[in-house]
Amino acid sequence: MDIEIREATEADIKEIVRLFAEALQSDYKKFIAMQLIEAFDYKAIEQDCTEGLNNSEKFRFAYVALFEKNIVGYISAGSNTVEPYEYDAEVSNIIVKSDFQNGGIGKKLMYKAIIRLEECGYSSFVVFNFSKSKANGFYRNLNGKLINRLVQDDYEEACVDIFGWQIKEIKSILL
Repeated sequence: MDIEIREATEADIKEIVRLFAEALQSDYKKFIAMQLIEAFDYKAIEQDCTEGLNNSEKFRFAYVALFEKNIVGYISAGSNTVEPYEYDAEVSNIIVKSDFQNGGIGKKLMYKAIIRLEECGYSSFVVFNFSKSKANGFYRNLNGKLINRLVQDDYEEACVDIFGWQIKEIKSILL
């Protein structure tokens, strides 16, 4: 399977949001109440993506994975916006279309993102991920250090695991 990884553009945003919605419907519905998924604000995600790609004050970037010119994966990364974790960057919104999972696309996206982070002077990063999602195993297989687990007071099923890596350590795993 020939997968192309390229920087995301504003023209990709609607497809990225669609991919995000698909991930919520397929993976997250197993542990997040359907009413929360249905109430999700996709316009806000679209606005965040647009602002993230156009905001020069915060360092953020995004890549898409393409198969036959169709977006099948997405990742965004940039400066760590969450305290108190001692990691200087964060990788967020890594999503691979369900039909394309377990084919190495997530690793390719992650590698591209961490190389860019390293080129920009970052040495470590965090990822936030729902504890019960399929992606949690992906991060564990990449030897992510479990830094913390956040329990949502109003919805205990939606625990979030926070993983951390040193870039120099994960690069060899992704190659």
